[in-house]
Amino acid sequence: MDCNVTITGNVGSPVNFKSGETNGRKWQRAEFRVASTRRMRRADGSWGDAGTTWITVQAWGTLADGIRGSVDKGDPVLVAGRLRTDEWVDTNGEVQSRLMMVADAVGHDLSRGRTAFRRNAPIAVPEPTTEAGAEAVGMASSVSTPDNVVRVLETGEPTDELEELDDEYDYVAVG
Repeated sequence: MDCNVTITGNVGSPVNFKSGETNGRKWQRAEFRVASTRRMRRADGSWGDAGTTWITVQAWGTLADGIRGSVDKGDPVLVAGRLRTDEWVDTNGEVQSRLMMVADAVGHDLSRGRTAFRRNAPIAVPEPTTEAGAEAVGMASSVSTPDNVVRVLETGEPTDELEELDDEYDYVAVG
């Protein structure tokens, strides 16, 4: 059974991003700390802080890459994910543990500011080199990528043509 939670708070550390390859599989991981401070009304009617909860957030794959390019220390965020306990043995031989959150979704808290969404640049579908290769991946040998998609990949910036195509076509990498 998973312990699904949603927290709001401020990013309290720089995003630590790592990527690599293990057993032929590429991976990406982002990790950062979130500080969530509860606010409460005092007896005199004024508002005050009632303590801060710190939690380490970990994200994998494309979410990690999106966090790397979008989230900075101090940003107000909402994080949805699963709680888990990370355990290890320290140098003294004692078992240590900490509560962590594996994120399913991360976004800016729009009640505290504004942000603009940009889609990730699409990944071009590789063209099969032979007719046999096309049959092996289950597609026709005449696969092509529109010129504007190639320009996005080369420059890293979307073009107006891509935004028009984006609502009509989905490009999926195979392999």
